Amino acid sequence: MQITRVIYNDDGFKAKEALAVCSIIFDDCFKLKGISLYKGPDGYYLTFPSRQDVYKKVRKLNEDLDIKFPENTREKGNSNKSYEEFFHPVSNKMYSYMLSTIIDGFEKNESDIRGHFSKVSYRLS
Repeated sequence: MQITRVIYNDDGFKAKEALAVCSIIFDDCFKLKGISLYKGPDGYYLTFPSRQDVYKKVRKLNEDLDIKFPENTREKGNSNKSYEEFFHPVSNKMYSYMLSTIIDGFEKNESDIRGHFSKVSYRLS
């Protein structure tokens, strides 16, 4: 499987600390959406959509309502708790490939990606 395109700011929702949120398309036929790019003390890393991300997004969209959601286990102070990702690479090779491709597109288009929330598409040749 080859990544043929990366779309940044695909859904208009971005965590505060994330450098970018993107979708990747494999072989021009399969799309994975909601991958976040972060930079920590040890370099760049990716996070993948989880149930907790969905709860956080829904909570933000419905903050006027009194709705009880499951606890967000990814927030500070809860690092020992687990969460379930909807998808993730199962090999280091695939993770590294996804990470390097997303970083490459981010670095080539950083001003457009950070400047606004419209979609920025990066097609691999």
